[in-house]
Amino acid sequence: MRKISIFCFLVLLTGSVLSDSEKRVAPLLALWKARAGHENMLWMEQRVKMGDKSHTGYIQGTGGGDDAVMGFQFEENWDMLTAVIGYKRDAPEGRTAEFSVEGDGKVLYKSGLMDSKGPVQEIRVPIRGYRRVLLRITSERYNGTSGAAFAEPTLIYGLSEAEMKNDWSLSVNNRKTQLSGGNAPSNISLPFDVPIGEEVEYKVKIRRDNESRTVLVEQVKVEN
Repeated sequence: MRKISIFCFLVLLTGSVLSDSEKRVAPLLALWKARAGHENMLWMEQRVKMGDKSHTGYIQGTGGGDDAVMGFQFEENWDMLTAVIGYKRDAPEGRTAEFSVEGDGKVLYKSGLMDSKGPVQEIRVPIRGYRRVLLRITSERYNGTSGAAFAEPTLIYGLSEAEMKNDWSLSVNNRKTQLSGGNAPSNISLPFDVPIGEEVEYKVKIRRDNESRTVLVEQVKVEN
C-alpha cells in the first residue's frame, strides 16, 4: 500500500499524465526547469488545506509590501492553466488579496479581491499561444499576500475548441443566460418583481456548478 501511495505521488509531481495520444496534462510544479524568476513566492510540494479540501502542491505568497510573483518560460505549447486560488485554511483573519495570471505581459485573468476567511475559487485560464506566463498575488495591505496561494496549478494541452470554451451561464429558475468572461461572477443581479402596495419576501438559493460552468439560482416567492 505504501509503494502504491509513493508511486501516485511521484506521478503527480514529476510526470505528465497522457489521457490520449494528443492530450497532455502536467502539474506546474513538475516543470521546475520552466521557472523564470520569482519574488515573494514559495514553491511548495507538500499538501495544503484550502477551503474544505486538501491539495498537493502549491505556490504561496510570503507577505511583505510588494506583489508576490512567479514567472514561467515554457518550451512546449499549453492550452489551459487550472488552479484553486485563495488562502490557506490557517491564514489569519483580515487579509485580502487579488490573484492574476499574465501571458506575455497581457493580463489573462483577475480574481477580484479575496478574503483570507472567504471561499476559494477554481479557475481555468486559457493560455494557448503564450509561452511566458506569470502568476501574481497583489494586496494593498502589508503581509496581505502571506498565506495566499495557487494550489494544484496544472497545465493542459490538446483541448478542442469546445473544451477551450470558458464562458459561464446564469440559470435563474431554469431559464439560462450566457455570461461573458472566463470565470464565475462574484456577484449577480436578479430579476425581482416589484409589487404595488404590498411587501413581498423572496427566498433565494445560489450554487456554482464548476463542471457545467453555470451559476444556478432558485428564486421563490415566500407566501405569508
